[in-house]
Order: sequence, then structure tokens, then C-alpha cells
Amino acid sequence: MDPVIAEQLGRAHPLARHLDDFLTDLANAGASAHTRRAYRSDLIAFAAHHGEEIAELTAAPVRAYLAELAELSPASRKRAAVASFAKWAVRHDLLNTNPMDRIDTVKVPKTLPRPPTSPRSSR
Repeated sequence: MDPVIAEQLGRAHPLARHLDDFLTDLANAGASAHTRRAYRSDLIAFAAHHGEEIAELTAAPVRAYLAELAELSPASRKRAAVASFAKWAVRHDLLNTNPMDRIDTVKVPKTLPRPPTSPRSSR
């Protein structure tokens, strides 16, 4: 088991083994070490929030976790990590349905580029 998962969650945590398997699959798929470290950190935080078995992973605990992150950017990597983990769990028959399918995506408002400042306006 990943030593960081074991240290921060403990080997007995209901999601620890699944997180380790997910990260192993990411490595086997060629994900960079940086991506794996970031996802590991994000998913450990999520697992600390959701201490139930993976079968209990529904939209409700995911919504509760995301609500705690509301001050972060809507396009947060933490949300992407949970979404990737849930999709992986469905593919591996650990979940019947993806809880992220019941959670609305947050649209990030697009901003128009600002025109460059002219030398005259800086005086």
C-alpha cells in the first residue's frame, strides 16, 4: 500500500485499498508522478471526509465534501480527482452508479480578454 495513504488514513480505512488501487492504475496508464501525488492528496482529503465503505459512496457525501470546498475555484482539481475516482470505481464494479452523474457541474464564467494598456494611459 502507498505509504502516504497508510500513514494519513490508516490501512484499515474503508477506502484506503481502493485509493491505492486507483493510484496504481493511474501509474500504469502513464499518469505523471505530479498528477498521482496531487490526486493522492485530494483523495486522501476526500476519504478523511467519507469514512464509509465504497458502496456507500453516493451523491450526498460527495455534495457535502464539495460544499466544504465552495471557496475554491469551481474547476477545482479536487472535484476532478473525486470524479475520476468515482468513474474508476464504476468501471471496476465497485459502484453501481457514478455519484458524480447526480451532481451538477459548475460553469466557470468566461471573461473577455482585456485590451492592452496604451502608453498614453499609463501617464
